[in-house]
Amino acid sequence: MKQKILHITEKPPVICHDPHPHSVVPMHEDYMNWVYENYIQISSFKNITDRVNLTWIEYIFLNDYYHNNPFVEVEVLSEGNVTESIEELIIDSINQHQYIGICVDRFYIQEHVDYNLIHLPHGLLIYGYDLEQKVFYAVDFFKRIYSCKAIPINQIVEGYTAATNEPKVMKFIYKDNVKYTLDIQHVFRALEDYYTSSDHHMKVKYSLQPSIPKTFGLDTYRVLKQLYEVTAIELIRLDIRPLHTLYEHKKRMVSLFEHLSRSQMVEIDPDWIQGYKEILRTSESIRNLFIKYEITRNQQHLVRIIHWLERLLDREKGILDYILNRYMSTS
Repeated sequence: MKQKILHITEKPPVICHDPHPHSVVPMHEDYMNWVYENYIQISSFKNITDRVNLTWIEYIFLNDYYHNNPFVEVEVLSEGNVTESIEELIIDSINQHQYIGICVDRFYIQEHVDYNLIHLPHGLLIYGYDLEQKVFYAVDFFKRIYSCKAIPINQIVEGYTAATNEPKVMKFIYKDNVKYTLDIQHVFRALEDYYTSSDHHMKVKYSLQPSIPKTFGLDTYRVLKQLYEVTAIELIRLDIRPLHTLYEHKKRMVSLFEHLSRSQMVEIDPDWIQGYKEILRTSESIRNLFIKYEITRNQQHLVRIIHWLERLLDREKGILDYILNRYMSTS
């Protein structure tokens, strides 16, 4: 077989941290029910002193890790260099309708902004091949945009076998027989946990830094605000991903309430949707302002980011006051 390309969802419903499992799942009602239900609560490290390093803080959606996705079976094939040809392993897996997640050093991948500049191991998802063109089809944050590209096979092999890489290979299989019905009680329990900054209902076992205290929901605004205050004082470089995750979360909240309104599962005030749309626009502005800060190093941009985060917290808390009071009064 000279060519085989598996299905890929180029614009999955969630694009942050590890969107690859979402990309192997076609968009359908059952899958979206799971997404609506499981992308409400968020968490971060509780204390700013518990940052993993100077550039990153774990700020994740609960159930965002592929282990919890009922529609995708994931198997870690290797935590180091595989003994067989990595090229043959990928082709054989694709032929068996199995997607391959592989860690490569971006230094060797021309489609990445780090190409020939810095060594940075990072995971990408391979969903096809063309042996005549000598390319693998992969999806990743190429040029900082989550997109699909044809990558020369030799670049994948070189990036994987490089001494600077942290080799890891995973197999992803889409499970097309899973049924999932939206549980409205689960939704409101998650909303309550988010509002109260607790994990009273939705407890998660963390595989990453499990001993470090976590915080939840609205309290993550406090952590984000501290993060950018420290950035302003220490003049350190901070990853944009926490702010992108904030933006992605607001997209999911807008989508959730629009879905509940359409399905008429519960009564949804149009003002709640409009309020969250305003929050979404502001979170996008915050993310874009940070990009300006990275370019200009103008400290006033950080001051505005901190101010907007405070406003977002107040605005979101006010909307959730109405939502939870309405729900609790009718349940």
